[in-house]
Amino acid sequence: MLTKSSNEANQLQHDALIASQAVFHEAVNEKLNSILDQTTRTNGRVTRLEGWRFYLAGGMAIFILLVLPVVWKLFNQVTENTVSLERTATILEQII
Repeated sequence: MLTKSSNEANQLQHDALIASQAVFHEAVNEKLNSILDQTTRTNGRVTRLEGWRFYLAGGMAIFILLVLPVVWKLFNQVTENTVSLERTATILEQII
């Protein structure tokens, strides 16, 4: 059978354990709140970076669809060695 002093010692240990758990839970809650706050603050920056990605993708699409075919057509005609400077100017005027 437990004595009165051992019951008091057990109660003190129990109280100390409960107090340390409360401190631990409070620390975890503070960390979670700081993570949530940081995530909320930096979300706008990520959104702006995603916007730049769309600008770059649009620029690449315009380049591929409009500029690249013109350059490719000129390159092919120049490499055939049948195009003079005057003919190149005429082709550019027709394209533009």
